[in-house]
Amino acid sequence: MSVNVTAIYENIPIGSREGSTTSITYPDAFVNFNSFKSKNNVPKYATLEQGRNKLDGTFINFPENPQGYGYLSTIMTDENGEFEDDIVITRTYNMNYTSPRLINTV
Repeated sequence: MSVNVTAIYENIPIGSREGSTTSITYPDAFVNFNSFKSKNNVPKYATLEQGRNKLDGTFINFPENPQGYGYLSTIMTDENGEFEDDIVITRTYNMNYTSPRLINTV
């Protein structure tokens, strides 16, 4: 019998996700900014980017009618992989937050 175990460590200040707003330049129509607060893992979608079209099942096809996804831009890169305009993601918090930490006592 084999067992797969995954351990994920997140150092996210309590309340910071709920107490934040996100704004982004050049979002596509189906972008859902609130998904930035709850989703950390993005599925590996096959795109037209170099190295993201593997036919070994690593990447899945992008949905035909996407809804509620994190962020995809309406602008494309040039032949050098550079954007003409910068894409800016801004997260604004309603207060200062402190990450939980372990205090080492000796």
